[in-house]
Amino acid sequence: MILGALTLAVGLVLAQSDLPNANLPGNSPTLPSSNLPGPVTTEQPIMLPNTDSSGRSVEEAQAMRAMMEREARMDAERQEALRLLAKGAEEAAQARAEAAEAKEALQRSLEQRQP
Repeated sequence: MILGALTLAVGLVLAQSDLPNANLPGNSPTLPSSNLPGPVTTEQPIMLPNTDSSGRSVEEAQAMRAMMEREARMDAERQEALRLLAKGAEEAAQARAEAAEAKEALQRSLEQRQP
């Protein structure tokens, strides 16, 4: 009698271990989302719709865009300043070379005038 009750209890526990829709194709007790068609990739996660009704995400996106635009402007200004510095350094080197050449020409003309 005890053996019969025990057998009945084990049978009920095993019968309850299946999912309620375990007879449907694709369901598995070890894979809760196994009824999805095909393999599920983790490379591109599924994005849920934004439920933010406060508008904070829109404000954050606008702030992020403004910050990126400021950084792009600063980068452009920095590049322009570097270009102008390089141009100024090149012009200064050219002026030094011309001054040295003029000094040599002056010395040659002075040497030619002296007896």
